[in-house]
Amino acid sequence: MNDRSVGMCASKMLLPDGRIDSTGICLSRSGAAWDRGAFEPDKGQYDQQREVFGPCAGAALYRKQMMDEIGLFDEDFFLYMEDVDMALRARLAGWRCIYVPEAVAHHHHGGTAGVGTDLAVYYGNRNLIWYVVKGFPAGILLSSLPWIIGRNLAVIPYYALQGQGRVILKSKLDSLLGLPGVLKKRRTVLRKVKDSEIKRFIRTWSEMKRP
Repeated sequence: MNDRSVGMCASKMLLPDGRIDSTGICLSRSGAAWDRGAFEPDKGQYDQQREVFGPCAGAALYRKQMMDEIGLFDEDFFLYMEDVDMALRARLAGWRCIYVPEAVAHHHHGGTAGVGTDLAVYYGNRNLIWYVVKGFPAGILLSSLPWIIGRNLAVIPYYALQGQGRVILKSKLDSLLGLPGVLKKRRTVLRKVKDSEIKRFIRTWSEMKRP
């Protein structure tokens, strides 16, 4: 990649049955993140190289110079959202991400932690709050609070109905208990770009299926 502003490359990740797993990361105002094109049949709709917010770390390329500048994955996250946190920190520092459709990887979604397991629910929901508080620019963070708070409250009864009430409550409690440390890290995040550079990647759920 000759463009020295590109610090990340996202691959086309496919599920074992050939459907799309990820063609890059998307963000919402609530802080929820999802994989572009997830679970869609691969009909070539994502075969064009383009800029995306960031890559799914299941199969990604990161420039060493970028990681030297912004740091590695945040080990406190342990599982889930660590790639979103990395992509956000990279973006804040002025690095870009390009989706490369010719780079194809096959990924067993949830092969390690499972899908919808207590482990996945706990870390995914705890870390969602952490990466938002740690990285969202102040203006975006404040204007997005209704969506962030609303989403985090709404998932409690949702998971409770799935029999995971205890784990979702522990997730939210531990996320709040960890906020002092997250706020301390926030002060160390390198910020070189205007808020508008981040805001242009924040999408609504109605735009999930847009290539």
